[in-house]
Amino acid sequence: MLRRRLGRLPKKVSLGRGYTVGVILVTRTQMQEITDDEEKDMTAACWDTDTMTIYVDNSLSRSKMWEAYFHELYHAVHDVAEKNRETF
Repeated sequence: MLRRRLGRLPKKVSLGRGYTVGVILVTRTQMQEITDDEEKDMTAACWDTDTMTIYVDNSLSRSKMWEAYFHELYHAVHDVAEKNRETF
């Protein structure tokens, strides 16, 4: 099996139809503030529908960052699809 080296996360990703999602790496402390999560180390990433931003904990390993990013990107795609259904 060919292993590829994981690069950095993108700073933004276009979902089409004018929707662009920002991607920001944050500290664990910042993540706790963003999510209002009182339990430490519980949130690896989160998706904010209001700001169209995915926040990812920068203390994670590169592979865990990508895993968390893709998980939140799934939520972003779902929310954008729902938004588009409402406009038709």
